[in-house]
Amino acid sequence: MTTDDLKASTEALEIFAPGCADIPFDIRHRSIIDALPVWGNIKSVLDVGCGHAPVSRRLQQMGYMVDALDLEARPGWSIPGGVNFLEEDFMTTDKLKDSYDVVMCSEVLEHLPNYKEFYAKLLSLASERLIVTIPHEKSFNEFGPPPQGHCNFWALRHGDANFTPIAEFLTMSKPYSTSITKIRTKEKDIDMRQWCFMVVVDKRQCYG
Repeated sequence: MTTDDLKASTEALEIFAPGCADIPFDIRHRSIIDALPVWGNIKSVLDVGCGHAPVSRRLQQMGYMVDALDLEARPGWSIPGGVNFLEEDFMTTDKLKDSYDVVMCSEVLEHLPNYKEFYAKLLSLASERLIVTIPHEKSFNEFGPPPQGHCNFWALRHGDANFTPIAEFLTMSKPYSTSITKIRTKEKDIDMRQWCFMVVVDKRQCYG
């Protein structure tokens, strides 16, 4: 994503969510959209823990039908734009559809003591694909009790009691095809050696 791309995205966010232009559409957001299936009749999307919803708003502009959920409403949610915002608790709400073509959840699981139960529900609601991002070990800088800080920590390596191997998502996603990649959030992440993990589950592929 170039500087011009970021500028254009920020200007678009200001149009659809006045006062939120300081929340840019960054490299991580673009990576999430890139992970959506490119074929088939993919229409419905659920964005869990959407925050200011930069990805949801962009997907709505692209023609997707988007439900975006978070515990607390954000500035700009009331501005017309086609996204169906839900101020709800994901684990207890009755406002969701039975399933969505794509479910996405970005930078949420690291805050949740019950992340495995939360992940299982995300997976159950996705009929085609689940997309999840979480910080890599070097990106953790908010140690403390939830919800202010992180209570779960993942890394590539094994044997460190402070971190859970990221490969546990392969087990939690069985029997579906699952990929785990590293993605950047901002250009400066390259110099800071920071990144996020992206977990993509393709429920169209089942390996038993």
